Amino acid sequence: ESPAAIERRKRRTQTKELFQAGMGPTGKPLRWYERFALKYLRDTEEIDGKQNPLLKLFGYYSRESRGLGAAREVFNGAVLISESDAFLDVIEIPRDKRDAFHVRFEMLIVHLWLSFLLFRQYGDTGAIVMQGLTDRLSSELQARMILEEGLTVMQSYKWIKECEHLFYGMALALDSAVYGGNAGLNLESEGNAAKIRSYLEHYLTCLEKDPMKVDALMRYIRHSFARLELLPRKKVLTGLVW
Repeated sequence: ESPAAIERRKRRTQTKELFQAGMGPTGKPLRWYERFALKYLRDTEEIDGKQNPLLKLFGYYSRESRGLGAAREVFNGAVLISESDAFLDVIEIPRDKRDAFHVRFEMLIVHLWLSFLLFRQYGDTGAIVMQGLTDRLSSELQARMILEEGLTVMQSYKWIKECEHLFYGMALALDSAVYGGNAGLNLESEGNAAKIRSYLEHYLTCLEKDPMKVDALMRYIRHSFARLELLPRKKVLTGLVW
């Protein structure tokens, strides 16, 4: 393994630890006001059912604030699962290719798309979460390109646009497949499934047009969405879906 690959692996490990701690890849030591916030601005609603009066004053419990908080949780969870060996073993991605940026990005956007399918069912609150996810995708991608891949800020702009085009192109194509016909959202019909497989093969280069990998991902998508639909509303709206 080259020194550059070792360094990238080290950066990715650091980034994962930050995500697990509830921070983005640009996490820094806590400043005095952040320590103050942890002490006095804790969300007590989950503890004793009472809203923290300071947080309420600042709008923390508003629908918009809750939606953006949920988006953060969804995004962090999607990152963790899309890079986990448990998931990548199911899709049969070779271990020597799992650290590649395109593999991690493509598997991430599959989970974000599944999240979109779920939150479309939650009206205005779901729309806030989806907007939060799209905003976070751009900012987190740039941070990871710079920290993990060693790109400059200017170089990252070009690749962010490429990644966004891939995500939106894939999402629109898959949406057209699962919402086909008059039956509403349907991942199970034979016709829709064939279209989904075709789009996955086209947009996700990490699958290498391998029918076994495509079928494995298709089964995972069906299973995952069936699980997501069974989640309690409260859990979904806090973003704890992955």
